[in-house]
Amino acid sequence: MEQTKFPQKQEDALNDWDRKYLTEGTQGVIKNMFADFEGNFPDVILLPETAARPLYYLFGPIFKKLAEEKKTKIPKFVFFNAGKNPYGPQVYLERHSLEKKEIKTAGDFAEAALEFNKNNIDENKNFSTQEIKEGQEKGQFEETAIARDVMKERADEIKNYMSANPNLKMAIVDDFHGYQVSLDEVKRAFGTREIHAYSLGSSSHSINRGDGKFEAKSGYQFSDNEEANPDKQKPNGENALRFSYAVSDAIGVKKNHDSKYTEVIKPTDSVESLKLVKEKAQLREEMKSLGQNIADNLSI
Repeated sequence: MEQTKFPQKQEDALNDWDRKYLTEGTQGVIKNMFADFEGNFPDVILLPETAARPLYYLFGPIFKKLAEEKKTKIPKFVFFNAGKNPYGPQVYLERHSLEKKEIKTAGDFAEAALEFNKNNIDENKNFSTQEIKEGQEKGQFEETAIARDVMKERADEIKNYMSANPNLKMAIVDDFHGYQVSLDEVKRAFGTREIHAYSLGSSSHSINRGDGKFEAKSGYQFSDNEEANPDKQKPNGENALRFSYAVSDAIGVKKNHDSKYTEVIKPTDSVESLKLVKEKAQLREEMKSLGQNIADNLSI
């Protein structure tokens, strides 16, 4: 007699760590946003990274409930494909340049480094000749310039959409920020830093943008003694400050560095395709459920 096979239970998309800090971070972001927009919310929320996409499902029930209770706006969400992050020292020099010059070539990098050395008070932070040479070799400045042009095209599309109503207000919401490079690049694409930006979480080692300010207000800032996600590891094996679903196929899309749009994940194998459908549905339902729970207990 053939044994009956029962379908396996779908594994949770979120672990306890995720739920705790998604809740903490979201509560903080909503409160910060409500204050910044003077008792209301922006008309448009831009999600800059693929890892931020699931926040659409998390925030939905919250904005709906607040709209019912406080007559606030329900923002429209738009998606962005933040391109490949530039070389770290390039970002540092662009942030600290007196004229905020954009570095497009190896020659620009060397010029910016020498200018930085000339104006920098602390000689211990100066770029050595070897560091300048290494930077010129590792920088991939032309690729960064192309990625920035592509992001600007997408930003122009969004600005064109919003131009029909010049009174529309926009904010950026990301999941985590540390060096804030992605947020910096998105704001660069829009041609202004004067866009309200928020992240659910940030580390105690977050880097400011060069003027002492941060690109985003954090809903929750981790201290050095708080544990990172036990289910998410860095390349060195340490636990990472990342949500479990980050860089997973369950998001449904992945980065495409050659396009202003992300790439939809489409497995060719039918079994894998069905598995992905279930994983996407699981993540979305859990985010909606958590969002409803936050909405039911939120006080602003």
